[in-house]
Amino acid sequence: MIKFFVTIEETVSKTFEVIAENENQAKEIAMNNYNSGKIVLAPGELTQKQIQVCDDNNTLIDWEEF
Repeated sequence: MIKFFVTIEETVSKTFEVIAENENQAKEIAMNNYNSGKIVLAPGELTQKQIQVCDDNNTLIDWEEF
């Protein structure tokens, strides 16, 4: 038997309304709200999932969508 390390990565998306004077301010407000926990993506919409496998020799298998 061989030990493998499997990594699963998900991309989740959700749209939020932000009132701001310009695009940069909207982005800043959204990032601040996200970092402070005011914006949460859960449950959100799963837009991508992928998997990668690595063996004991650190040989990586390319990411694969599933």
